[in-house]
Amino acid sequence: MRIFTLALAVVAATSACGVFKRGGQPPAHREPTTTSIYGEWVLVSPIDSTAFVGASKVEMSLEPVSFRIHAYYPDRAAPVVITGSVTRTEQGLLTLTPTSGDVGQVTGTRALMFAPGSPINMVASAAGGSLVFNSPEDDTPTPTSIWNRRAQAEAAGLTPKDSTKP
Repeated sequence: MRIFTLALAVVAATSACGVFKRGGQPPAHREPTTTSIYGEWVLVSPIDSTAFVGASKVEMSLEPVSFRIHAYYPDRAAPVVITGSVTRTEQGLLTLTPTSGDVGQVTGTRALMFAPGSPINMVASAAGGSLVFNSPEDDTPTPTSIWNRRAQAEAAGLTPKDSTKP
């Protein structure tokens, strides 16, 4: 009887400590599989609160040395395409320097501020399928724009799977 009671106490203690895994619901939070800012992104912030006012969709390809942005406007047959170079510091400061594109052709109330040769500095941070940008001068944690990885945006129906990549 003592051995049975002792065995029951050992089983209860070890299961309470989590040694035995239990089935059930997976945790609500999963660790991100990547923290890389590089890849194919789709803007998910309200577009009119960004530099792409009036666009219906904005996609970006961000690589370690270059970037390409496609901004789709309802009154234009072709997207506005901006390309340029990328540099990044270890502290996360990202500098995009536009080198070409049809930025000068965008007129009206749109607020595109991508002048060729004029660097744009921002803090970039990514985790899993999200990328956020923030002004380097802003001490608040509120991002200036939020982007989703293209694959996740496609899965969520934010962009068609057959659209051309930037």
